[in-house]
Amino acid sequence: MSDDKKSVEPVGSSDTFQQGILFDKMPRAIKRDRHLSAGAKLTFLSLYAIRAKWGRTNPSRQELADDTGQSVRTIQRGLNELEAAGWIQRRHYNSKRGTLRTSFIISKKKLLVNQQ
Repeated sequence: MSDDKKSVEPVGSSDTFQQGILFDKMPRAIKRDRHLSAGAKLTFLSLYAIRAKWGRTNPSRQELADDTGQSVRTIQRGLNELEAAGWIQRRHYNSKRGTLRTSFIISKKKLLVNQQ
């Protein structure tokens, strides 16, 4: 067996997997929502992962674009779609520096639907 195959970790042994942050941990409810585009689902997944890993609710559109490999415009369309479908709510606030920021609140009610 080659050296690169020997160094592969078995599934489930990495810290990231144990924390449930991997992309295959997407909530079933959003996977089953056939009204959302793939771009909107990927945008939601990035929001969900950032929230789960760092507890942040205010990633920038550029940060989401870098995380998903989509354009900022596609991220904006995905956010609009998610908001219209009730998956997220936007809350605007002023930061300590006085700049207007947006926080994305994920709907717990929608997440709990179809989780079994």
